[in-house]
Amino acid sequence: VIVAKCLNLPENYFHLAAKEGEHCNSARAIWYPKLHEEAKSGQYRCGPHTDSGVLTLLWMDGLGLEIQTSSGKWISIENVPSNALLINIGDLLQEASGHKWRSTPHRVQAPRLNDNQRNQDRLVLVLFLILAADFPIPNRNQTQGEYLFDQFQKWKQAEKAD
Repeated sequence: VIVAKCLNLPENYFHLAAKEGEHCNSARAIWYPKLHEEAKSGQYRCGPHTDSGVLTLLWMDGLGLEIQTSSGKWISIENVPSNALLINIGDLLQEASGHKWRSTPHRVQAPRLNDNQRNQDRLVLVLFLILAADFPIPNRNQTQGEYLFDQFQKWKQAEKAD
């Protein structure tokens, strides 16, 4: 309701697309193990990307997440209190906001082997808030399901590190 009001949309705008049994929310537990050999040049734990859905709720127990500023600079997310919940705006909320709100590119760098603060086992819990597949995306001639399918096709074709 709050997000819809901020965007001057009907209060039930997102609620209609997230009805029980019709949404496509996805939860993941991601474990990044401590590295025991140096990562290859240009290797990431998770490469640069934006999230396709509306919002992403993220809990992490260590360092490594970086976000890209609107000027293109990558900055590390640090000084996050333990048990804090980070919220990323996804591509669909960027579209619904008419690009007033930005779906921020982010990545997880592979730590240096000798960086004891970053090179440790790391657990990340993620909840992707994704609306119903047939929900129309504002300002696009596409449903959320069609958009996500297109995104998955792009990811499938992305170059993978050796």
